[in-house]
Amino acid sequence: RRWQQRLIPHRQTGNRENSVLRGLHQILLSTYVFAHPEATADEIATFIANSSDRTIYSHQAISTRLKQLGLSRKRASMEANQASLPPNMLLREMFGTCLHQLEFLERPGGC
Repeated sequence: RRWQQRLIPHRQTGNRENSVLRGLHQILLSTYVFAHPEATADEIATFIANSSDRTIYSHQAISTRLKQLGLSRKRASMEANQASLPPNMLLREMFGTCLHQLEFLERPGGC
């Protein structure tokens, strides 16, 4: 039989269009979610369409694939990004200075 002689068998699709993101589209999905954790499914679909072959995925297809990949849609912590902003650096410096002054006042004979 000819189909048994094939080195690489055909993928069985069931005559349905592939609605799950695969290959380049999956890489684009993962990259965009990593770079923009708060992006909506519509923004992700637009990015994939503009960055590849103009294939547009539905909101449901994006959400389903994210669940399958185990990528969380929870809001990311901004603490690490905000810690190095100039106003926060100033606050940290001022807080450290205040602590040093408090230690000085609490020592016996420090006043």
